[in-house]
Amino acid sequence: MATREARQFSQKRDLDNLCADRMARGVALFTPTLKDIERLFISASQDIEGLAPIDRIMEIFKHNPDTMMSLSRNHPVRGWQNPEAFVAQLPLTQEGLDALFSGDLDTAMPDVKYICRQHEAPAAVYVWCIYVNPKTAGGIALVMQR
Repeated sequence: MATREARQFSQKRDLDNLCADRMARGVALFTPTLKDIERLFISASQDIEGLAPIDRIMEIFKHNPDTMMSLSRNHPVRGWQNPEAFVAQLPLTQEGLDALFSGDLDTAMPDVKYICRQHEAPAAVYVWCIYVNPKTAGGIALVMQR
């Protein structure tokens, strides 16, 4: 008889039919403030080696605010106002995509010349960093839906 864990990992996952509402119940996805970004990246840098310095992160966010998305659980007092997690992505221009595959894109310290502006359609989206906890992990479904 298979263990619960073995059954869980043997199930197929159909990403095309992922029910984001069910997976992300109780989680909100929104654009963080500059203060939120600084707090979240300071926290993440304690757990993840090699994160870009905060000044580069801010430069990229100011270039395109769609590069950062924060996740929050609903709190009875604070509501959704206290993001606990984030997903950072790089919407790449065609030049950025070419640089990614040639090795010229430094993904630890990306140059904004490779990143689309908010109004531009990206050639590809590079997931730069995911920093979640068990309570907010279901919110990744909201990121994929967006």
